[in-house]
Amino acid sequence: MSDNSRRRITVLRDFSYATRPGEEELAIERFLQAAPEHVAVSVQPPEFADLNEPIKNADVLITFSIKRYPDEVFDLILAHPRHIHVSQDWWEPTQPQASYRNQIIEQAALVVFSSLLHQDRYEKIHQVKPDLAWTIPFPMLESDWATVYPDVVNEDAALWCAPWHPDYGNDLMLSWAVREQQNVHAFGLEVPTKQLVPLVAARGAIALDAASPTFSAYSRFVYFPRKPIPFGFPVLLAWKLGLELTYSGEIGCLSWENEEDSALENLVNVCAGSPETFWHAVEEVAA
Repeated sequence: MSDNSRRRITVLRDFSYATRPGEEELAIERFLQAAPEHVAVSVQPPEFADLNEPIKNADVLITFSIKRYPDEVFDLILAHPRHIHVSQDWWEPTQPQASYRNQIIEQAALVVFSSLLHQDRYEKIHQVKPDLAWTIPFPMLESDWATVYPDVVNEDAALWCAPWHPDYGNDLMLSWAVREQQNVHAFGLEVPTKQLVPLVAARGAIALDAASPTFSAYSRFVYFPRKPIPFGFPVLLAWKLGLELTYSGEIGCLSWENEEDSALENLVNVCAGSPETFWHAVEEVAA
């Protein structure tokens, strides 16, 4: 099939997984890797000088995190009739381009949230209501949770894995370690050794698409986000691998949890099919 006969999809995103290997970026990679053959995907990062033609000529425009784009790009986004916005965080008022946040949600042909909690809190916190919204969870592969049994499981230290940021409760984790007299191995981006207490050790970043062996070497996972977490892939991964969860706060993937023991197991199955669900949503908007 020639490029001229394929559906043209323009994608805007602030970061790639290669430059910032976090939860949101991995989700973008997996969604885009699942693109069907009849579409031609063109990713246009914010450093590209002229985005006028790629956006205007797109059959469907898909935006993920877009806070680094200039005003003129936001005007093009708002004018596009087949725009899908994949909401991935809370877009605080102090962040770049926050004045466009509600317009993006209200004027998009479709808004995608990553969990039931994410959509509910987003609409309540920002007093905004999209015309059409789908809940599509974080893509999960069987290789993510294919348990790797190490020779020795660390029973002495708990695992913490998150960006080093107050929103993710890094300070709450430090306080918990002292209060519980519990050793913690802190994995994540930019964990600063000078801010750690003696019970907490920095262990570097983990690529989430290859985290199973590392997670499997622990028996306990701790997580204390200060703000609602849209999804929380590390939490679901730790649960799937059989780690004991110690957590506080609101975590999106757990919003599927109910009295049925199989609730999170069912969510794992939904996650496995989420890339296909995503592209079905794209086709609905393109039709």
